[in-house]
Amino acid sequence: MRFLAYHGTDRERAKKILDHSFLVKANDEHWLGNGVYFYLDRSLAQWWTTRPTKKFGEEVHEPAVLECAIETAGFTLDLRKLDDYRWFVEEYAQVIAYLTEKMRVERNSFKRLRCAFCDYLHKQYHLDLMIGTFHLPEQPYLDFKRTPDFDQLQLSYVETQVCVFNQETIVSKRLIEKE
Repeated sequence: MRFLAYHGTDRERAKKILDHSFLVKANDEHWLGNGVYFYLDRSLAQWWTTRPTKKFGEEVHEPAVLECAIETAGFTLDLRKLDDYRWFVEEYAQVIAYLTEKMRVERNSFKRLRCAFCDYLHKQYHLDLMIGTFHLPEQPYLDFKRTPDFDQLQLSYVETQVCVFNQETIVSKRLIEKE
């Protein structure tokens, strides 16, 4: 599998990433576990640089977007695929007791539980990366109005994020200059 993905960050940090590698800042509320995050949509990576990001330990003073080629032949969990999603759900049912009892993650702390579960999968199965889709009902990145009856069409924008656990899968990276 090979694809392009986009990482929003600060320009100074982007230059450090180009010279070295990504720095993973652990957080127990990451969407797909602790790894390097990318969007498949370049405009979402750009949007991410314009919102408050202190929660994950980063301030953006001068927005920048990195375009990275990601290539893997290793284990990838792609939750856009029904079989992968089915496996994910079945695995969750098997390890929920372990996560809540042994790792002491509270059942009602959904963000922490999701992050702990994804980290567990990465460690248990040596995942290179995980791809997940998210529908945020408020869709904060939309800067246009929808008509009141639009929701009846049952079409919604679903963002796709990639969490890279194995940075060796990032085979190239370049800074995208402003258009």
